[in-house]
Amino acid sequence: MTTIYVFPGHGSQHVGIGSGLFSRFPELVAEADSILGYSIEELCLGGPTDRLADNRFAQPAVYTVSALEYLERVERPGGRPDIVAGHSLGEYTALFAAGAMDFGTGLRVVARRAQLMNNRPTGSMVSVIGIAPERIRARLDEAGLNEVTFACLNSPEQTALSGPEESIRAAAELLRPDATAVFWVSPTTAPHSPCMAEAAEELGEFLRSVDFRGPEIPVVANVTARPYQTGELPSLLVRQLVEPVRWVDTVRYLEGLERPHYEEIGPGAVLTGLIEATRAAPPDRPAGEDSREDLLATAADLVREAIARKAPRLGGAMPPTTLLIDLGLSSAEMINILVELEGSLGPLPVTLFFEQPDLAGIARYLADEHRPALAGLAAGKARPRPPRDQAVKEAPSITPPARRAPAAPAALPENAIAVVGMAGRFPGAADVHALWDLLAAGRSAVRELSDERWEHRRYISAGEGQSGTTYSRWAALLSDVDRFDSFFFRISPGEAEQMDPQQRIFLETVYEALQDGGHTRQSIGRDVGVYVGAMNSDYGVLSAQGALAGACPFPYAGNYQIANRVSYFLDLHGPSLTVDTACSSSLVAVHLACEALLAGSISTAIVGGVNVLAHPARHIQYATMETLSRTGRCSTFGRDADGIVLGEGVAAFILKPLERAVADGDPVHGVIRGSWTGAEGRTNGFTVPSPEAQSAVVARAIERAGVPAATIGYVEAHGTGTPLGDPIEIRGLSRALGPLDSGARAVGSVKPNIGHLEAAAGAAGLVKVMLQFRHKQLATSLYADPANPFIDFAGGSFYVPDRLAEWPRVAPDIPRRAGISSFGLGGVNAHVVVEEFAEPPVEPRRHSTAGAQLFLLSARTPQALREYAARLGKWLAAERRELRDVAETLRTGREEFAERAAFVARSHRELAHALELVAGGGSADAAGVYTGTAGGGAEQATGNEPLAELARRWCRGADLSRYEPPPGQRGRRVPLPTYPFADARHWVEIPGVFHYDSAVAAGRAAAGRDDDREPARLADRLADYLRGTAAAVIKARPDELAGNVDMNEYGFDSVLLARLSGEINQGLGLALTMTVLYEHRTLSALAAYLLTEHRHAVAVALPDIAGRPSRTEDESRE
Repeated sequence: MTTIYVFPGHGSQHVGIGSGLFSRFPELVAEADSILGYSIEELCLGGPTDRLADNRFAQPAVYTVSALEYLERVERPGGRPDIVAGHSLGEYTALFAAGAMDFGTGLRVVARRAQLMNNRPTGSMVSVIGIAPERIRARLDEAGLNEVTFACLNSPEQTALSGPEESIRAAAELLRPDATAVFWVSPTTAPHSPCMAEAAEELGEFLRSVDFRGPEIPVVANVTARPYQTGELPSLLVRQLVEPVRWVDTVRYLEGLERPHYEEIGPGAVLTGLIEATRAAPPDRPAGEDSREDLLATAADLVREAIARKAPRLGGAMPPTTLLIDLGLSSAEMINILVELEGSLGPLPVTLFFEQPDLAGIARYLADEHRPALAGLAAGKARPRPPRDQAVKEAPSITPPARRAPAAPAALPENAIAVVGMAGRFPGAADVHALWDLLAAGRSAVRELSDERWEHRRYISAGEGQSGTTYSRWAALLSDVDRFDSFFFRISPGEAEQMDPQQRIFLETVYEALQDGGHTRQSIGRDVGVYVGAMNSDYGVLSAQGALAGACPFPYAGNYQIANRVSYFLDLHGPSLTVDTACSSSLVAVHLACEALLAGSISTAIVGGVNVLAHPARHIQYATMETLSRTGRCSTFGRDADGIVLGEGVAAFILKPLERAVADGDPVHGVIRGSWTGAEGRTNGFTVPSPEAQSAVVARAIERAGVPAATIGYVEAHGTGTPLGDPIEIRGLSRALGPLDSGARAVGSVKPNIGHLEAAAGAAGLVKVMLQFRHKQLATSLYADPANPFIDFAGGSFYVPDRLAEWPRVAPDIPRRAGISSFGLGGVNAHVVVEEFAEPPVEPRRHSTAGAQLFLLSARTPQALREYAARLGKWLAAERRELRDVAETLRTGREEFAERAAFVARSHRELAHALELVAGGGSADAAGVYTGTAGGGAEQATGNEPLAELARRWCRGADLSRYEPPPGQRGRRVPLPTYPFADARHWVEIPGVFHYDSAVAAGRAAAGRDDDREPARLADRLADYLRGTAAAVIKARPDELAGNVDMNEYGFDSVLLARLSGEINQGLGLALTMTVLYEHRTLSALAAYLLTEHRHAVAVALPDIAGRPSRTEDESRE
């Protein structure tokens, strides 16, 4: 049984409340009198009534009486609740009961809230009984009463409305004929509506001074109808003044708990009645026209039944969030399902299954476009309702506030953007942690070019001006640019080989950045923009040359695809832009992302840059322009500066508005305070920079940041290492920034360490600064001593760090700040102002080491799972984290894959031991470490089982979404090691060394080893044949394909399945239809079908197929 305490709000007060309570708690009553300036006991027991009806007195009275009654209740045996919730004002009492604030603090807050609400007599509030919220909204919209909003969704047939007084009066008259009752709640105030926006802002200011603690038991919030999450207090209290109280949704959430038992704590029994009214009809209304929720449920049932009849292999038990792409429906099956639905609903668009992403989307379409037919079906027969976790639910349409809800109350800068996730790969550094090691050690990753990309020696010439040659032998290269885990992203190896590696490594890096921020594809949302800087496509040139020579297919190498690959894989619906402004591309992308976030057009941004050298043309072109260094060093700010060294790299960031990031409990690497970009216009030459224009962009960025230039203590310069370019940049910076009050300002560049990453250069600079924030140190800038003679470092306002050193603040109360510059050839410049993030002071967390924690790990393959455990164990040995933070991140900040390991640990030593067992790959269930492969049809765990049992069941596929750590044991999401991608090679070879037809032949040779046709051997040979043939179709190795994995996971779309079907038909002399492959989605299932239905044909064909040419071989010869 789950004990739930609910606390009433304003309206439950009456003369005589609290009788018998005040004498039991004299100290608290005295404290209340001192805070309020009057006797709370006299007010509650003696009134008068009109005084108790006044907000300023009613709210403190209800809070005090409810709090005292709670204290009395918990003194009884079994008197402590498992979870609490409050209605409007009652939410404050619930927070007190949960330990988020003490009695006196809560009373001060409530008294201030009441005063602020009373000072804003700008509207009214009425309650409407007997009409469903959806119908109310429709009637109001028809009448043009858009300013009237839902204030409280109290029960399925009781709704409170707030808004301007005239609009509320009109709404009351409009709805009265159809309602059971319409009565005034407040003629002078309009709580839970935009009318309270100013009061909410002032409340937010007040709450900044309040010392809140983390709730010790869950508290269900009014505006989200779910328990408070880390970082949401007190922002949700501010939102509560301008957003509706979702009490119906709150009750339905509580009803999902195990055997809920409610107790109303406080005056009256108003909430008890509302709860019973909601429980009496969850989630349907008992009478009257069908609500939208009824229609959605009916539509979902109808779709499930149609799928079960026309695609019986799928069954009918599927949640509404099931993606249609994951069902693997054939075109014929989709048409048959549509015909089945049309029999009940009438004509449907043939594109329905292509327009909607999931079952819930189809249900919404049917509810919107076929309401009468669905209502008739619902009335005509009693449909079995799906389980609670499968019900399609949609909140009532709520008119958005005219003004934005106030910001979360905290000491946070306005219009600031948080970097909540960060990942990258650089020359000599496989990730951002390794980059810091390289920077801290003062190393350079530049090296002499070998033949790993092209035969560079063919293009070297010591002479000047020789066409098609270069004088430079150096570059800074990534070590894994040809590697990609195509199956992880459901891309076939053949398609991956045609993709520009810039697409591939940016896609993997974005996923790593998401994990660094503790997010998944599901949690990041859909209102997300993607902005990536890229300026070249060497791989496109390389593979196009091969395609023209007939050595390979034409490439998928358009730069626009870099951003779109991310949007497609993550199912994002915001802007998806690849930005090309030459070497400033990635920092311009950062600026565009910040602008979109500040405008509110997106909620989150994915931003970054990528650069890969795959063809000698760029090296030759830059040598012709004489921009490459002849020494192999990028000597930024140094006397020996003679040009750039080309480099490769990729970086990705997850950006969110700072206030939202803090409220969501996101880790924050740093804060973007302001940015700007602009073109130089006409200068003395197309490639000649302008110090005035550079200075203007820097100054504008500082202006946008709203910080004094004198507080910026470091600049990550563009710093290309040219004799005149560096002095021009320093001159522009000096004009924009001026001197520091406390000495010279540090300036440096990452280019001497990793080369010029061109489009990704600005992103690399941003990573460097974020790392310097993390370590509170300034890295040395290589090759700057002796200094460039055209820069007056001795008498100027800048210095170049010559060793790793502490980064001092310009003043004790000012966070470390930096500027980052990036300049593009042709004049598009960008500058970003960033600062370190100082977390707002919080109450020290309790029980930081006590208690067992549940740890969940998963991966696509057993090998990846072992590697992931090893990587995590090694990292935790060096980077100690609180156990509950690690557990929380692994549980909520990682996707769930099929191969799983789970265990319970109470100490770092137990955690390390368990990870070592998983990394070893043995079956370790006896040691308390559970492993397994999750299958379909997962069971729903209640969340109340013992942790070891939850671990065991999760490894078999159980859904643990209902599990919540006990009070005091829930951690925060923190950066942890990311997923270990497979490193399969995908690279076009000219001439090729891995042919499509050679893999087909390899598959046939494996199948035709001998003519033994014994049943067991025949099954083995058929499995080998199918694996080899399927691998050939997608250009994979046969050993990369598992027989029990859905072919969709390997990138088999309808086109590739058709090709596979053709190969099998030719090889085995069959006439299989596509339906067979759609119905048998794994190679094992397909083999079982063939052995059952076509055994003789398989037995006859297998010995001979090794020498028989296939269609693909014939086509390759034409």
